[in-house]
Amino acid sequence: MHKLLPMTDTDSEILRIRTRLGWSQAEMAEALGLSQATVSRMERGVLPERKAVIHLARSLVEGRVA
Repeated sequence: MHKLLPMTDTDSEILRIRTRLGWSQAEMAEALGLSQATVSRMERGVLPERKAVIHLARSLVEGRVA
């Protein structure tokens, strides 16, 4: 079993939201219309997190997107 580490200031917004939802990268990717690899790259800082993706992810937390 993996132990969850506390979030830090340098963690990506997508990672924070995904962790709050309790979702896997694959689940987050499906909800956002992205590939799992893209979510992984954004979480690691390899790809920039686009404002539109962060807005959609926040909407998921707030229950505005099904």
